[in-house]
Amino acid sequence: MAATEELVLNAVETVVLHGLCINSDGKSTSLVLSRMSPEPVRPFLFSFLGGSYPPAPASRPSSLPPPGRLQLELTLASKLGSGRVGHVYELDDSKTKLSGPSSSDVFVRPLVVKVGGKNYSPDLAKEAWNYEEMECIQGIAVPLCYGLFQAMLPEDGMQVKPWLDEDHVETATKNSLVSLLVLERVGGHLAMPMMLSDEEKDQIFGVYRELAYLSIAHRDIRYYNILCAPPSPSTPSLYEPKESPFTKRTYNYRLIDFDRARRINLDFKEQAKNDRDWISKIIYGIEHGQILDPTMSQLATMTWSKD
Repeated sequence: MAATEELVLNAVETVVLHGLCINSDGKSTSLVLSRMSPEPVRPFLFSFLGGSYPPAPASRPSSLPPPGRLQLELTLASKLGSGRVGHVYELDDSKTKLSGPSSSDVFVRPLVVKVGGKNYSPDLAKEAWNYEEMECIQGIAVPLCYGLFQAMLPEDGMQVKPWLDEDHVETATKNSLVSLLVLERVGGHLAMPMMLSDEEKDQIFGVYRELAYLSIAHRDIRYYNILCAPPSPSTPSLYEPKESPFTKRTYNYRLIDFDRARRINLDFKEQAKNDRDWISKIIYGIEHGQILDPTMSQLATMTWSKD
């Protein structure tokens, strides 16, 4: 029977992941991870001279139903990329399985997993919290996020493949926390050099304005964190474009990497203005074949050097 409804963001309770770990004999083995609720990330509050800005706005209430009890079985395919916090893998869609009550009626989009680097579980948990804060613009300006899942490595010599160094001589890590995000698979990076139309430029500014409506600062504006929306699906009825609750727009781009993001107490106009200068630099770089990402000192200014 064909699936008639889409997987709800909090419907999965456990993930069985194949291909991430190896056992003491060097053979691929599976890891079972459980859904975890991330700790809240405190806002960044600006003050001005003797006075202060208003407090950061409260989070929008969730519209999700109670958490589900489904199990999602995933198999790693190739690595899509690595960053400061972790490694992103595409999955073998032909081996993705969903089990649990009424799971046969549920449609699962193409997914990726973002596996936290060794000792980076706290950063990945911050990213998970920020995705929860952005629930209303998931699938609109940012990818859909199906949750944070964690497991402790057993004391039997099991190792996480991306944690091994290049020479594969790292000793077995015991009792280490493995964390991952399950995310919607979106498109690739923007081609360059490529002249962008006014509409395309406004689309890029627009996805950042969606963050500003939520008083969330990305704090990591760079070329590699702006991706294209998912490609056109083979089942369009289950992929109706979602409109922004703020502007009623749909977007051709998605923002990623939110471990540095924070809710802030600037108003919409101030935040949008602050973001616009860096976004303009990124767009100039795309049109001229240059990756004009911020330097570390500039990034410190953008992120206010405070967590």
